[in-house]
Amino acid sequence: MKGKPVGASSSSSSAVSSSSVAIPISALCKTEVVDACKYGTLTDDRDGQTYKTVKIGEQWWMAENLNYYDSTDMNVKSKSWCYGADFNKDSSTCDVYGRLYSWAAAIDSVKLVSDPINPLDCGYEKECTLPSKVQGVCPSGWHLPDNDEWNVLLETVGGDSIAGNLLKAYGSGWGRVQGKGVAETDAVGFSAL
Repeated sequence: MKGKPVGASSSSSSAVSSSSVAIPISALCKTEVVDACKYGTLTDDRDGQTYKTVKIGEQWWMAENLNYYDSTDMNVKSKSWCYGADFNKDSSTCDVYGRLYSWAAAIDSVKLVSDPINPLDCGYEKECTLPSKVQGVCPSGWHLPDNDEWNVLLETVGGDSIAGNLLKAYGSGWGRVQGKGVAETDAVGFSAL
């Protein structure tokens, strides 16, 4: 999830082509590739959980998967679960991996449809478009990233061919994909699981 400042984007991200990965990975946040890695935390006022955050280039990202659950919110209760075969029977995987959300829960479709000012009118044979920034299930001040924001993130850490490996949580069980850069480095603290 992307956070404050909402809608921040990199105006001049400096990217490296996949053929120029000669930078020591441990120094990635101190190079021209990513000139401003900063770390912080956010506390979700809905349930008090605290999450790590990271600023990569000009964008702030959550560095942990969201683990928000509200048993009174039917959108979240019935459309989110913990990773693994037992789903909601064992919440220990949620403590590690966060919750998994259906698309309807992630965008908070109930809130979008019931918005008193600009309700989303979707359904059979209707064309609808999501707002440019969708808070959805995200904490206050944060939103789901759009394609442009994802692309800026990928460019900022060196492009499509190496970004995945640089964003993975180190030692978390990600397998190395043959010929795809450095495996499991988490060089910028994004910590993708």
